[in-house]
Amino acid sequence: MSCPDCGYLVRDERRAGPSWVARETITGRISLLSRVRKGLLAAGTVVVLGCFVAAAALLTGSGSGSGGGEGEGGGEAQAAGTDVPGRSIPTRVGPTELPGGEQFEEWAGPGCTTGTYREVGRVENGHAAWYTVREGGRSNPDCDGSFTAVPMSGSATKDTSGTAIWSWELDDDYRTCALAVFVPRTDRASDAAGDPTFYRVLADPDDVRSGYTGFGVRQTVHRGELVSVRSYPVKGDRVFAVQLLDRGRDWGGAERIGAHHAAAQMKLTCGAA
Repeated sequence: MSCPDCGYLVRDERRAGPSWVARETITGRISLLSRVRKGLLAAGTVVVLGCFVAAAALLTGSGSGSGGGEGEGGGEAQAAGTDVPGRSIPTRVGPTELPGGEQFEEWAGPGCTTGTYREVGRVENGHAAWYTVREGGRSNPDCDGSFTAVPMSGSATKDTSGTAIWSWELDDDYRTCALAVFVPRTDRASDAAGDPTFYRVLADPDDVRSGYTGFGVRQTVHRGELVSVRSYPVKGDRVFAVQLLDRGRDWGGAERIGAHHAAAQMKLTCGAA
């Protein structure tokens, strides 16, 4: 039979479970609402569902991320290859502070009397290959401000044999080091045009397969700046080393024609264990 007062069917109680009663009661009450109130109810339902969807997206990590914070500023670009873990682009300018105590600080790079810097696969052919820029790098009592322009491989995902390696000899006391990379500024934009330039941190400067993490620096954004990367554990035998990868496009738009990576000065600051 029907119930004219409530707007829903009444069934035999012996066959009507709690779920049926709840469903029918809600349906009946909604049917009694005015058109305006039904509209408000529908709008409220949409808002609630939207909140649930947004919460689910945050919990599952959907959407684009910054790549995990290998740089102090947590940039968004990431390495194209899988051989460069920890790949976010640092954006914070200045040194990374280490805990108090005795510290080691030293520069390395082209034109520096401290640290060790070497190049592999260098071939010179004017601005089409490797070349030295006499100024625009970091100039201080240890370094003369020169740097090397390294030609790009032509691919955003593949490297060639051309590379540069920075290294520092350390005492056993130093087990954590903060790295900062200087990006040169010159009148020729293609001298420092890594977008980004990728690097590996090596346990052994003589073995490029000993990389245990990596990072990238967007040289096109940070020309003339000292870019703080982050602090890393020292995994080598009393040595810390960094390798530049030459992957990158030097073709396409006018701003990419003849683009080079700048291999300039780096500063390492290490804290005692």
